Amino acid sequence: MISVQRGRRRLNQIKYTSQELYHKIIYDMQLYLQRKLVDVQDSIETRILMSRLNIEVRYHTKQAEQSKWNSPEGDVMMLNTDGVVGEFNGFGGVFRNWQGSMELAFIGSSPSKSVIGQELC
Repeated sequence: MISVQRGRRRLNQIKYTSQELYHKIIYDMQLYLQRKLVDVQDSIETRILMSRLNIEVRYHTKQAEQSKWNSPEGDVMMLNTDGVVGEFNGFGGVFRNWQGSMELAFIGSSPSKSVIGQELC
C-alpha cells in the first residue's frame, strides 16, 4: 500500500495504464538523452540505438594516434605486452633488445574477462 501511494505521488496522482506508462518512460528517456548526449563515438550500434530512440547527435570517430617505439639504453631488453577480450581472450608479448630486434615472443590465453587481466597473465 505504501509503494502504491508513493508511486501515485511520483506520478502526480495520475493512474496510467501499462501502455501509457511505457510510452511516458520512453518519452522521458528520449528527452533526458537528447539533453545529455551531444557528441557520441560513431559505431553501427550507436547509430541504430539513436535512430530507434529518435535522438539526434553529432557522431565523431576515434582518431588513430601515432606511437613510436623508443629503444632502451645500453644492454637492456624491453617487454611490450598486449591483451584482448572478446570472442577470443588472449595475451601476447615481445622482448626486444636495445636495437629493436625481437629476442623472444609469446602468446597465450586465459579465462580472464579483462584486458588488464590478460596482460598480467
